[in-house]
Amino acid sequence: RQFAAMGAGVYYPNDDCRYQTLRPEDTVGGRKPSDFDAQHLLDLYTAVKSDCPDFRMVYCPPFYWGPVARHPYPDDREAYLKSMRILPPEVDIIWTGERVKSHKKVKPWVDWVTNLIGRKPNVFQNATGPHHLMSYAVDRTDWNGWHYPGFFENDIASYLKNAHMPEECPQTTSLADCLWNVKAYDPERGIRRGLNQYAGAGVFEALDSALEALTYFNRYKYGAVNTAVLHENVEKIDARM
Repeated sequence: RQFAAMGAGVYYPNDDCRYQTLRPEDTVGGRKPSDFDAQHLLDLYTAVKSDCPDFRMVYCPPFYWGPVARHPYPDDREAYLKSMRILPPEVDIIWTGERVKSHKKVKPWVDWVTNLIGRKPNVFQNATGPHHLMSYAVDRTDWNGWHYPGFFENDIASYLKNAHMPEECPQTTSLADCLWNVKAYDPERGIRRGLNQYAGAGVFEALDSALEALTYFNRYKYGAVNTAVLHENVEKIDARM
């Protein structure tokens, strides 16, 4: 209530640690979070909303992905997500796609989560960088290519990028460029404009000249043993560096 009275909304991340925080009294009679989390959220939201009519809440459930990838939790994913239907439609619910790190989305998966939670999902996009999940600032991200026509405009409540700042600021601005006018988005123009606005004219050209050389090293994952390094030509490696 204190924060809501200041005009703030709340993002409630109940995701990866939910099933590590159960108390013995929570599981009496075989009860699971899918039996009571939604009611707790409803009570909390209703109480705050009664005092602060403009209050907004975004909820990230422990089952924030699906239906393709499995989950490790001792509960039913569909039952948990279906329980969210009792929440008012203005309560936003996070979904990352068919997996925790999903790039392409297809309509059957979006329909799956929409029907379960009773509202359009708020998509939280993980893993947008092509270099061991990182972005090298000048990567052209084809946001439309990951999604079917009408996805952004019709089928979701919002689209959020999991970003490492400041290095992924240019990629984030390319996403903003896409969401501003989906049909007119151009990956090359979007990243060039974003980087020039963020870092200054000429920076795109300077970094772009190194992209291919840097990308070569994607084959070597940090902390992993890759015997391919034994067959590298040292002079060529030095040239790329």
